[in-house]
Amino acid sequence: MRRRTGKIATLPKVLRDQVNAMLRDGISYARIELWLTEQGHPGVNSENISHWYKGSGAPEDGSGYQDWLNDQVRLDDLRIKREAAMDFVKQTQGSDLQEAALQLAASHAYEIFLEVDPKDVAARFKENPELIAPLVNATARGFGESLKFQRYRDDVQRRKETIQRELDQAKGKGGITPETLHRIEQELNLL
Repeated sequence: MRRRTGKIATLPKVLRDQVNAMLRDGISYARIELWLTEQGHPGVNSENISHWYKGSGAPEDGSGYQDWLNDQVRLDDLRIKREAAMDFVKQTQGSDLQEAALQLAASHAYEIFLEVDPKDVAARFKENPELIAPLVNATARGFGESLKFQRYRDDVQRRKETIQRELDQAKGKGGITPETLHRIEQELNLL
């Protein structure tokens, strides 16, 4: 997408964001024009604001305001995902941080794949076949990391079950021997 060059597009970001917020809140073009004049930008008129809000009419141009709205939705989605990941980590006392990171990465990858047109991908691979190997490698690495993590979780579960069995047996025999206690402590340090 080419860079926008209109009068609203070239305003400082702070002012442009305020104009977008005013448009979202239904403030009239005339009031926004007056406000921009008060801010030291008297060259922006209602027609400029209308083009920013509606687009120039050409389908490929779109609307700067609509782009801003779409960016706000993306930023809100990212904020919600970041907060959810942080809540998950807090609830599990950080024990499942790797799992949370993997799930978050998988979620982002899924969203990206939803946006991809398979025909465009096939065309890109035909034009640049060297792109296929990095994609296959990244996919294989992702699966490999998931498999390693699942093996780790299985190993932790197996060790916990072993420790619990030993504790149950020790209760029945009148107590834990120093050797068993030492081995359990070592196992717990590895978890």
